[in-house]
Amino acid sequence: MNILPGNITDITTEDEISLVKVDAAGNTFTAIVIDTPERSAYLRKGVPVRLLFKETEVMIAALAAGMEGIVDKIHAEISVLLRTHLGKIDLYNEHHMTKLIQALILLKDLRAPGKKIVNLFKTFSDTDLAAILRQFVLYGDYKTNTSQTKIAGVKKDMDLNDPAVQKLAKALEDFFFR
Repeated sequence: MNILPGNITDITTEDEISLVKVDAAGNTFTAIVIDTPERSAYLRKGVPVRLLFKETEVMIAALAAGMEGIVDKIHAEISVLLRTHLGKIDLYNEHHMTKLIQALILLKDLRAPGKKIVNLFKTFSDTDLAAILRQFVLYGDYKTNTSQTKIAGVKKDMDLNDPAVQKLAKALEDFFFR
């Protein structure tokens, strides 16, 4: 196993896969990482990392140098694979999608009542919520970051003082924690 220290110089993310460029002693290496900057704090420009590799992988990388089209082809094939795993859930009324996102946000943030904070979920991020939304026809073609932007907008516009929102939050709390 060989190790080279370097710094991340660029990250391109599509769904749950990131193409990470690393500068190591003036040489640029590219790695495919099955993770996203939203989930992994180390996936940020300028972060020092160590490249771990075997000699055979380096030889393959050297043979592929200058063939940027290969990366595009891999990216396209991964996109096709990800699309084959999309759901076909379709709402009768697309306007209900905002209400559904609000309900999922409430569920994601649900905590037991009382002084001791106990969440319903150990982990449930906006990336996970975006993955759920991809199961709907309306969001099936959206990239994760596009869905996350829409989720953030719905969250920002959601009125937690709205009696209907409070009633739903209370019903979810009672259902899961009583």
